[in-house]
Amino acid sequence: MKKSINTLIMLFSVLLVLAACKKQVDNLEPVSDKTGEIGSDELLNYYIVLRHQNDYPNLPQNLLQVFDFTKYGWDTEVTTRLFNVTSQSKQKIVFNNNKLVYDIAGDGKDVYSFQLAKDSEGKITLSTYQYVSKGDMIAIFYAQIFKKTEAPIFKGKIFRLWNNTIYFLKFTPNNTWYSSFYEDFRDADVRVYHQDSPVIWAGSVNPRDKFLGVCVPYWKDINQPLMLVDADPGGFQMYSVFK
Repeated sequence: MKKSINTLIMLFSVLLVLAACKKQVDNLEPVSDKTGEIGSDELLNYYIVLRHQNDYPNLPQNLLQVFDFTKYGWDTEVTTRLFNVTSQSKQKIVFNNNKLVYDIAGDGKDVYSFQLAKDSEGKITLSTYQYVSKGDMIAIFYAQIFKKTEAPIFKGKIFRLWNNTIYFLKFTPNNTWYSSFYEDFRDADVRVYHQDSPVIWAGSVNPRDKFLGVCVPYWKDINQPLMLVDADPGGFQMYSVFK
């Protein structure tokens, strides 16, 4: 009888120790890996904007390119508008060890690579980038990754050409836009734009004149919100928020 009591006391003691250990484990706060591996789903809150150099004969005049990330089923996909602003391409991302690889045609001839990282606050940053076309390294003027919530939303706003030229763009909530030398748009024709996301749009004036626009919180050494526009014809332009 005494042996049974001692056994019960031992079992009770063990249970108390286990319960105490479990309580300590349960009270531990989860550790946030702010500087570790980036999950592909984290890219859904970001987009990449790059501008090509314009001194290569094999590149067309339209130099702005936008990479946006969306979720399709279980996969994270990247949608990019290429040199021709009327076309876009979508494919499942190749993302390993924080490196994003985008092969335009899937044949290894035109490949973009973006090495990503996380800063001390857990924000995704762009460390390095490159574009290889048919074995040749093609220079990129500038590229950056942005968080979608930090960029201005263009719908319902008026933008003014960055170099203070009196030229304006206006975007209505009902997917129409105008361009004019007058801020009241007295001479402007109504045009329709397609909204890829709250910060990305594409539109045209006629079958020949095409536009691609993207809003960014800053660009290179300009530390203020801007809209970057690729016009065909017309080339690269920058606009600031007017009102």
